[in-house]
Amino acid sequence: MGISGLRQRAITAVYFGAVVIGLIVIHSVTCKMLLLIIVFGSSYEYEKTVKGQASGVFILSAMIGFLAGLVFEFTGYSHFVLFVSIFTGLWLFISLLGKSNVLNHEKYGFLISALYIGVPLGCLSMYLYNLEEYRILLLSILFMIWISDTGAYLVGSQLGRRKLISKISPNKTMEGFGGALLTALLAGILFYYLFDIRSFAWWIMLAFIVWLAGTMGDLSQSGVKRKYGVKDTGRVLPGHGGFWDRFDSFIMVIPYVILLEKVFL
Repeated sequence: MGISGLRQRAITAVYFGAVVIGLIVIHSVTCKMLLLIIVFGSSYEYEKTVKGQASGVFILSAMIGFLAGLVFEFTGYSHFVLFVSIFTGLWLFISLLGKSNVLNHEKYGFLISALYIGVPLGCLSMYLYNLEEYRILLLSILFMIWISDTGAYLVGSQLGRRKLISKISPNKTMEGFGGALLTALLAGILFYYLFDIRSFAWWIMLAFIVWLAGTMGDLSQSGVKRKYGVKDTGRVLPGHGGFWDRFDSFIMVIPYVILLEKVFL
């Protein structure tokens, strides 16, 4: 990537980060708007990646999943759908490891949109509704993901030698994977001392979730793009791709985080 490309990427990151942080900080309503935008944008780009165009089927499925997540979380029975979401994410990831990448996204994409994208963000939206520290929680998750990604890039680009899963993402290395863990743990320790919420064990568990589930989300999305010969899922964020490119790790992480909250609190 040239200097102009790096400059564009940096400018986009600053503006996009400011918008995301602003929507979270301003009000709980704007925070929910952000989650809906992520659901809409990611499902739209997923369908466009798979089918070449978005007919709206994946978007509708994701929105139905979002509403279902709201209802299940409101009634206190979200554990089941969260586990279903986790298994759907694992299904998506594991299918990419085989020789032929056998998952038929054209056939099952509407289910993945509903259960993998819509449901967890719907549960999160309702869970955050009565949570006083929702800003700190959501920003901490996002910052930890960004810090972990940065650690993976810096370590991988300087020390990376051994490929992580070359058939899915040839640029990711084992060394970068270790760098992601180290920086996620450091972020977790830092946030524990900065914010007067949750236990030390909770923050360490969150770091491991971001490291493992976040990496799986990133690799899963990369695998889908690779299968359909797509470089970026969208062009809404110059230098960064689309919404799904930016929030693939976040989507995979969320159901684990909500269950972590329910276990520890």
